[in-house]
Amino acid sequence: LGYFLFLVIYGVWYDLSWNFYWVPYQMMGSAIFWVVLFGVPATALYFDFVLHWVSREFFPTVMDFAVEADYMMNKDEVMKNLGKQVKQQLRDQGGVAKEVHEELNDIEMHELEKASAEEKKQGTTKGFDFSHPGATPAPLHRAMTTRKLTEEEKKSLERKDQENNASSSKSQNAGRVNADRKDTHINVSMKGHAFEDTKLHSNRPADESTWCGRFLQQRLPRAQKPLTPRVTMIVLSIVGCFFILIGGLVIMGSNEASYQMVMYEGDRSDYESLGYELDYQDCKLAAARNQTERVCDITMDLKNDMKAPVFVRYGLTNFYQNYQSYAKDHYSYQLDGSTKDTSTQYCKYFNSEDGETYVPCGLQAHSMFNDTFELISPTSITMSEDDISWHVDRNKRFGNPSGYPEFCNSTEYECLYEMYPGVIPEEEGQKNEHFMVWMRTAALGVFMKKYARIDQDLNKGDSIVFRVTARFVTSPFEGGKAIILTKDSWIGGRNTFMGVAMVSMGCVVLLTVAIMCVKECVSPRKLGNVEILEVKAIEAKEVEVQDASKRDKNSFVKIKKKRVSDVPMAWQEPFLEQPQQQA
Repeated sequence: LGYFLFLVIYGVWYDLSWNFYWVPYQMMGSAIFWVVLFGVPATALYFDFVLHWVSREFFPTVMDFAVEADYMMNKDEVMKNLGKQVKQQLRDQGGVAKEVHEELNDIEMHELEKASAEEKKQGTTKGFDFSHPGATPAPLHRAMTTRKLTEEEKKSLERKDQENNASSSKSQNAGRVNADRKDTHINVSMKGHAFEDTKLHSNRPADESTWCGRFLQQRLPRAQKPLTPRVTMIVLSIVGCFFILIGGLVIMGSNEASYQMVMYEGDRSDYESLGYELDYQDCKLAAARNQTERVCDITMDLKNDMKAPVFVRYGLTNFYQNYQSYAKDHYSYQLDGSTKDTSTQYCKYFNSEDGETYVPCGLQAHSMFNDTFELISPTSITMSEDDISWHVDRNKRFGNPSGYPEFCNSTEYECLYEMYPGVIPEEEGQKNEHFMVWMRTAALGVFMKKYARIDQDLNKGDSIVFRVTARFVTSPFEGGKAIILTKDSWIGGRNTFMGVAMVSMGCVVLLTVAIMCVKECVSPRKLGNVEILEVKAIEAKEVEVQDASKRDKNSFVKIKKKRVSDVPMAWQEPFLEQPQQQA
């Protein structure tokens, strides 16, 4: 819950993290995110259950035996029925228990009245005298549960009240003795000709006949059950089937996705080491920042059918956008069009040059991938370069400052289309979608990013020709460039490894369940064995006694050694007497 709360809040907090804005929502829209989200806890659950099973089956403790014995006793039908009968008796407020209680109250009341009458005749009271000085001692009436009085009891109470009022003329407070006994914490009142103990009612615990009462009195049935072998095998079987099912779906989705890659600069082993299949056609650009562009035609002969939409992507190797100094070197308020002025606090590099302020500033904006691709064959297929970025980037994160593009023509500012002529149109500026895609930093050093979209089906054997205008220099960081055609599926791109890994994990889990079943059939362990519990308790008691005797023996030996060490040994006497002889 905390993880999702963090994603929901942090993903829409624009001022807190400009780079992370809307990333959680885009991530949750991917099916592979949910596959991983449930796959990782399921893997942890497998290891946890296996460790518990091995511990209980081969190295059980006294606590394990006690929990199992308690569980087996509660599981017994006889014990359940007995417990239900006891609970029903406790919930029955108007049955035999109440009648017996009333009879006991009548007997106690009769005995109290008889004792008070005898004490009054003798003029003495037993125990403490709760009356005020000068007042006649009055008997202490004990308040029982609420019940109606008989006619004789009413007359007896009225007669006693009259006698008490007559004898307490010297003290005005003597009449409250029977009504309020604060010292004994008894509060007795007359309501409807009945005794009512208000103090007792206020402190009375909640009725256990209701769910709330049982909750307040901690009488609810427990929800935790011991992890028995049967429960372990059932849960692990479900986990194993889950892994195999999801892994099979991932493999099917991965097979539906296809790609065609042509690397036109760099070392092809960077992609081959990751398992990619590719062709190589040279369009290498020399290592010069301001070198003249190079134009190449790259041909792709499709090996698979690709249904629309087909995405055209560019790939880079050995380029790390996730470096902190690189990823943070931008000014978000300049990128979204709030201001055209730069900030040296956020942009450490490329703030200004020769008196001209860069709009936008920063290292990330000044290292944009500026190679361009043009589809020249077949002519019946068109390529669209819009709707390749996130909608929040187009609507919120990027915009041109007010006064654009008039202020760009001055000598004070240099805008984005002036930095990348022929790549960024003047009318778009910072709202160019290729620029938006580039500013979404990649997590790894080898990545692919969208360049365009083809909304028509491509058939196997078709020859697709792209005209590449190479401008981006890769030799300083020893990187490589590639152009890729991709057809995505419900899991995204091709990802056979994850599907195979999940199917393998499911097979391992089911194999573990099979081993557990064989063990339970060949050598089952009795659950809740009270005899073993008694033996373990005796062994624990013996170990405790032995430890106590060892402690007593060690303390005795230490005291004995301390006493003996005070007396010099026989071999020490010549050395002790030698200084005296020399003296």
